[in-house]
Amino acid sequence: MTNDLTLTLTRHINASPATVWRCWTDPELLVKWFAPDPVEVVTCEVDPTPGGLFNVIMQMPGHDPMVGPCGLRSCRRQRRAFGLDCGPWPRLCAESNV
Repeated sequence: MTNDLTLTLTRHINASPATVWRCWTDPELLVKWFAPDPVEVVTCEVDPTPGGLFNVIMQMPGHDPMVGPCGLRSCRRQRRAFGLDCGPWPRLCAESNV
C-alpha cells in the first residue's frame, strides 16, 4: 500500500473568478457554503497571504468540533491560487486555482 494518494476534485462555478476568490477568502462568505448541513462552521479565520492562516472549525450537532487549522503555503492573488498545509494532518494538502 502506498501513502502517496491523490484526490482531485474539479468544480466549474458559474461566477467570476473575483467572486469565487471572495467566497474563499472572506470569512463571512465562506461560512455560508463551506460545510454541508447539518455541519456548522463555528470558527472561521482567513488570512490570504503567504504563511497566513486558514482556520475553519466545523461542528456537527451532538459532536465535538472538528479542529484543523491550516497554514497557507502560497498565495498568488493575481492568479487567485493558494495551497494549504493542514497541521493535524501533515500529509493533507489542498490547492485551489480560481
